[in-house]
Amino acid sequence: MVKNRIFMALANCLIGLICLCLGSQSLAWESPAAPPSVTKGAQRYKLENGLTVILKEDHTSPVSAVQVWVKTGSANEREKEAGITHLIEHMIFKGTKKRKTGEIARAIESAGGQINAYTSYDRTVYHVEIRSSHLETALDVLLDAVQHSTFDPTELAREKEVVLEEYRRSLDSPTRRLAKAVMRLCFHKHPYGRPIIGYEDTIRSFDRNAILSYVDRWYTPKNVVLVVVGDFDSQEVLNKVRFLTRDFPKRRGQRPLRVQEPAQRQLRQRLLHQDVKQVYLDMSWHIPGLSHPDTPALDVLEILLGYGKSSRLYDRLKSKENLVHDIDASAYEMLDSGLFSIEATLQPGNLHRALKGIAKEVRAVQRRLVPEAELQKAKKIVEADFLYAMETASGQARTLGFFETMTGDMRHSDEYLRQVRAVSPEDILRVARTYLRPSNMSAVAIVPKDSPLSLEREEVESLFRANLAPPKGQLRHGKSGVPRSSIEKIVLMNGLRLLVKENHNLPVVSVVAVFLGGSRLEPNGKWGISGFVAEMLTRGTTNMSARDIALVVEGMGARLNAFSGRNSFGITGKFLSRDLARGFDILSEIIKNPTFPAEEVEKVRIDLLQTIKAKQDRPMAQLFDLFYATFYKHHPYGHPKTGTEQTVRE
Repeated sequence: MVKNRIFMALANCLIGLICLCLGSQSLAWESPAAPPSVTKGAQRYKLENGLTVILKEDHTSPVSAVQVWVKTGSANEREKEAGITHLIEHMIFKGTKKRKTGEIARAIESAGGQINAYTSYDRTVYHVEIRSSHLETALDVLLDAVQHSTFDPTELAREKEVVLEEYRRSLDSPTRRLAKAVMRLCFHKHPYGRPIIGYEDTIRSFDRNAILSYVDRWYTPKNVVLVVVGDFDSQEVLNKVRFLTRDFPKRRGQRPLRVQEPAQRQLRQRLLHQDVKQVYLDMSWHIPGLSHPDTPALDVLEILLGYGKSSRLYDRLKSKENLVHDIDASAYEMLDSGLFSIEATLQPGNLHRALKGIAKEVRAVQRRLVPEAELQKAKKIVEADFLYAMETASGQARTLGFFETMTGDMRHSDEYLRQVRAVSPEDILRVARTYLRPSNMSAVAIVPKDSPLSLEREEVESLFRANLAPPKGQLRHGKSGVPRSSIEKIVLMNGLRLLVKENHNLPVVSVVAVFLGGSRLEPNGKWGISGFVAEMLTRGTTNMSARDIALVVEGMGARLNAFSGRNSFGITGKFLSRDLARGFDILSEIIKNPTFPAEEVEKVRIDLLQTIKAKQDRPMAQLFDLFYATFYKHHPYGHPKTGTEQTVRE
């Protein structure tokens, strides 16, 4: 029945290719009694040496994810160690007693896998995704590296230069400079105020003894969580892990001793004049750490204020007043504390009007209860985003590892979804009033060098000060896996090719609608038109305006985005399974009936011109444009996918 409706919706669409993953209970999940369990089927083991192992079998596809989570990040560093955690992350793959330099990555990549790592303030993660037939190789390689890296002095000298180049590149990015300035302003005492990558002088100072001292304190079995998700037998993997970690080096270990950040008592602001073409603005408020009961409500507030085109900030400052190039909100919860942030890029002349608009929306959520329909939409988006991240073995491993490492129990992932569903309008009002106070706020703006702009404390305080009378509105009191399914190819009567793969692990549907196009087929002198057309697909149809589309899509907690590359363009979408039929109705409407409204054409033109202009602040983007122009002198690939100012204006 579901497939028939899909085919009817698409029967008249001229699409080159559509790929689907049909989630469970496609239309029967309308009013789920409880959110899906993230931990269902996951087993946690504590080995004799203290190592935590989480195994989850998923036989959907012959792929496995292996992740090693070390409970240490840059916040565990001493002042003189700033950046050493990140350097060690690089060095872990540079050789062991068993494998020389280059052999670690080669062992994984020759088996068709991918290997990488990252460092945050509170954790360091090493991860591999690989065919399950080579899972033993992935376990051997990762566990060998974490336990037995040699930190060769010659390799260390080379890798320090690599990290220093990464550090210098970060100085070229206005968004990274903004992020560093915000953390420094918000955290005067806590090590969160130091950049994860460290400083040039500290990076240069590290030697092998400093690295061994850090590893001895933090790379202990009790401080490591191994997560494996995919197509395997749990008992076999557990036995293999026991064997591979039987000689885990005995290290002394240490408990984190972090200086706590004193409560902020007054608004902080900083204006930075730099070599940029537009304004980069950030306003951040201190919030509690990840395990605090207010986290779910703050995550929902993030969606209400700054997620998508129907969010309050985007609707006012972008859609209606066109004061910003882009704007969003985020709740960044770390182990000890976090930040609720609003970020925007805009033209210099719009800064003060944008601040007024942002302040007005912040005051609104502090003064009035959020309407129930708007709240339900936001909660649905939080849950949908959470589930979308679980579609792959790597995504499941990432979620399980995150909650086990950051909260001490992977089962808190299930509790989180239940808490999100329980968030009430009163909860939103309470957390907005509790945390989004002017005295708890830090504001940073990077502006052009010659700009006369100012950012006065008194002005910002007066804008964000809310007269908190009683709120308007009525207060209330108060099996181990699924067998693999093959991909089914169906050719419809109009020639449309439909590829379908069912996967019932999650109540989620993913779809990609692809047309031949992209920069390769753009007419001479029309560079960027493919991306322009793609952006316009969601900007209005015969029956729906751009705002209507945004409201319907975000009201389902769905995602619908245009894309344009070098050989194709189209639409990608994600829906919860219970919204499958509605999702395909709107997808069909967008593809069959776009009207390209004149007013939206001009809005997209402005956005694209801002994107092109923003490249002047990003040397790496300029470098890639230059590379393609040089390499493809006489081919359309040589022209930037964004087009040029001249072609976009025309």
